[in-house]
Amino acid sequence: MTIALDLGASAFRSLRMEEERLAGRSARAIYSVVEDTPVRRQMLDQLQTAYALCDGSLAIPGDPARDFAELMHSPLLPLLPEGDLPARDPASRQMIAALVEGLMEPPTEPGELCGLTLPGMSGSVSGRDSETAEFLMQIIRLQGYEPLPITPGTALVLADLVGDGFTGIGMTFGAAACHVSLVYRSLEIASCVVSRGGNWIDEQLAETTEQYLWDAKGNRYLDAETMCRWKESSAADLSTKGTTDRDAGLVRLYSELVDDVVQKASKVFSTSLDIPSAWPAMSVVACGGVTRIRGFVPMLANAVRQAELPVKVKQVRLAEDSDFTIARGCLIKAELDAEEAQGRAA
Repeated sequence: MTIALDLGASAFRSLRMEEERLAGRSARAIYSVVEDTPVRRQMLDQLQTAYALCDGSLAIPGDPARDFAELMHSPLLPLLPEGDLPARDPASRQMIAALVEGLMEPPTEPGELCGLTLPGMSGSVSGRDSETAEFLMQIIRLQGYEPLPITPGTALVLADLVGDGFTGIGMTFGAAACHVSLVYRSLEIASCVVSRGGNWIDEQLAETTEQYLWDAKGNRYLDAETMCRWKESSAADLSTKGTTDRDAGLVRLYSELVDDVVQKASKVFSTSLDIPSAWPAMSVVACGGVTRIRGFVPMLANAVRQAELPVKVKQVRLAEDSDFTIARGCLIKAELDAEEAQGRAA
């Protein structure tokens, strides 16, 4: 049984075949810290909510963290800030390991493949030797699987451009980083990464509008979560500058990020290979939390036109199923590699 993991900076997702159907699981890569008291421990135990002990506080990871943060007026914190492991924080590592293990079923045979994407800069080819990548892949090995990392952009093409013969350009706009891959017949030709994403937009907006939270000890935090919720709501729109500084700032930040991603991809693709003139016009497909806003596709399409990519582009669109699209691409890659290995063995 192969399995897929999409390990992003904002959420972890798994996908596997279960009785001829796809079964998915997900968990937010966040946690909330509340004061350690007997009453709160009892409440968490009664609710069967996992928590970790951390310097006289209780750290609540995953989906329940958002509810407890709102209930107890505590800040939400990322388990993988900017897509990396926090330094000298064993509690965070324990929570990350627990969330990843909870998304996986035991393999039917030792060494079965686990197709996966890694968060932030670790998701690039050059980042797979990082401490973050090694830590996450070791968790997978301990569950009995052999990790098979691929770039998020390639996973997107495998999942969403089946009708194009697994050929096209995949752009993932994640929380900590944005990845772009040029893929031809399922083979990654070139890829690049920009070390900014949705978190950067949220933090910039929170700082500009002076959105803060205070915990029980009086520590102040940027309230980026509120900006994220507004950004992904129906009220946010990139097709108009709006009437407030927040609206104008949103358009400016999105435009800067999209331009940086497309321009870097154009430069990397142009310098990394010679594009055969016989290649067909390609689709550009995008996904990620950053893309879930009105007016994103026209902004991206305009940036693609101005960048003059070294391949012909026939359309720019969003992925059809954004939540588990990357995980589905990872599963396709794992299945293809497993079939190829079985063929060689036969």
